[in-house]
Amino acid sequence: MFEPTLTSVISLGVVFILVFTIFMLIIFRSKEDRRISKRVEVNCNVKFRANGTNYSAKTQDISLTGLSIETAHQLDLDAILDIVIELPDNKTSTVKGKVVRTIEHGIGVNIIENNSDYMRYYKYLLSKQK
Repeated sequence: MFEPTLTSVISLGVVFILVFTIFMLIIFRSKEDRRISKRVEVNCNVKFRANGTNYSAKTQDISLTGLSIETAHQLDLDAILDIVIELPDNKTSTVKGKVVRTIEHGIGVNIIENNSDYMRYYKYLLSKQK
């Protein structure tokens, strides 16, 4: 039969503390730390279409993988949007997104199809923040 020694009990305790600490760091890190890409605050005019209806709004922020749109219109989670973002110099970028969050005055959208204009604009905004 196995009899625990003081060394084995201490080793097991150290392993438990390490695993617990790593678990807590993963679970309780901030949302910002968990993001795949950095958010950039920017107000762009947007037009989007959902369920056959056209809307106009403004962005609150954008990232490589999503954007936050300020709107009073309540949309269903998982609604698919065709979004036209007005960029500087009278350019536009059209992306496709999915509503992943609804808040009192807006929606969070996960971009499921973007294009090179959107990516260039996002990288430009990031470069201005440094």
